[in-house]
Amino acid sequence: GISPPDPATTTTTTTATMATTEEENPSPPPKLAYIRASKIIDQPISIPAPSPSNEYGKYGLERYMQLPAAQYACVPMPMNASLTRLVGSADRFKLCVPPMNFRLPGVINLVVVPEVNARVKVQKDSVIISADECTIHGSPLIESLGLNERFDFNIQSCMTWGDLKTKNEDGNHNNNHN
Repeated sequence: GISPPDPATTTTTTTATMATTEEENPSPPPKLAYIRASKIIDQPISIPAPSPSNEYGKYGLERYMQLPAAQYACVPMPMNASLTRLVGSADRFKLCVPPMNFRLPGVINLVVVPEVNARVKVQKDSVIISADECTIHGSPLIESLGLNERFDFNIQSCMTWGDLKTKNEDGNHNNNHN
């Protein structure tokens, strides 16, 4: 029989920057708040061995990660989110998450529905997902706040992968991923 491939790991680095503008009075300069966050996650994964009922195992993680970006819209999204390719583009997508409901004292049914337009760039040793456009919809209170005019949105997530056997003593891959 065919033995399963060695465990692999995929690393995701996400950086987000958001600038918000708050205007209390038209004469003073606007107040800006820059929020920057970064997180690196190493996630070991197991790739199933190929079988008549599972053909995905025969392709391997590297081949899967290098699929054309246009095929990303075929990936099922969790929690009833949707990912659709934007018409006329092979690498631009709209991500819609399900409505988020909040219960706040004195506010009935506060709903927030963000939509993010993102670009996917598949490279030899990484997949970079970047977005600089987010639109927030929701309940009447959310719409009345004019949130979409009050912030700039920029996020980048870089996914790299490699065999656990190629990790060096520091826990980093020997491959050069940027």
